[in-house]
Amino acid sequence: MDVDSAGNVYIVGAFVSTTLDMNPGAGTNNISNNAGFSAYFAKYNTSGTYQYAYAIGGSTSTLNTRFDDIKVTNDNVAFYVTGFSTDSTIDFDPGAGVSKTLALANGDVVVAKYLTAAGGSLGAIGFIGTDGFDNGSRLHTDAAGNFYLHGQFQSTNLNIGTIASPINIPNGGAVGTQDVFYCKLSGTGANLGFIPIGSGGNESLGDISANNTGLMYAVGRGLTGTDIDPFGQHLPLQVMADGIFLCVDLNWLQELR
Repeated sequence: MDVDSAGNVYIVGAFVSTTLDMNPGAGTNNISNNAGFSAYFAKYNTSGTYQYAYAIGGSTSTLNTRFDDIKVTNDNVAFYVTGFSTDSTIDFDPGAGVSKTLALANGDVVVAKYLTAAGGSLGAIGFIGTDGFDNGSRLHTDAAGNFYLHGQFQSTNLNIGTIASPINIPNGGAVGTQDVFYCKLSGTGANLGFIPIGSGGNESLGDISANNTGLMYAVGRGLTGTDIDPFGQHLPLQVMADGIFLCVDLNWLQELR
């Protein structure tokens, strides 16, 4: 959920019901699902009055799409959503246009930009992932229009932003069962920075944020030996024992256990 400066509320999620009434008032505004589960986004004004809602899903019960986070830009013009999809035929444009995915059946990260004032019309769509299950979890935006994304991945390389070819992940990709990443992208989708975090097991990131100068903050859970900076852009940083870690733009690392 996110709230813009005018007090409008935006929510995302997923649903398995055939229909779902998104209007909390006396009216009925149903969205429909024909997939295993479909993603949705909705907007309500400062009084909680329904503005619009859309379902983003396919037509096959074995394919799924989910939105896990939403963030409105500082100028209230647009909002970003992230999650995952296993459906390569789904239309992410809720309007008359058609914007199909390139998502693979094992699941890829979805990052989409929608316009707030135009009934949620699609502004842009992108995907991250290749040969494993990958999922976008949290978003953050800054005053310059950039956005920050973190999620989990199992792929051996990832397509980040508008680059032409996938980034090969150090240590052979997702070296554990599940590794995590965070990245910074421009409002047009250009890759401004990407960091994978992993070890020999499961890592997770709880949240990310950024300050006015563009420094990224992250909190998560790592295992002994989790490499916080595999590209070696700063000093080597490794989690020394299983527990919670805090890091700021890879310049320092603090463990809580």
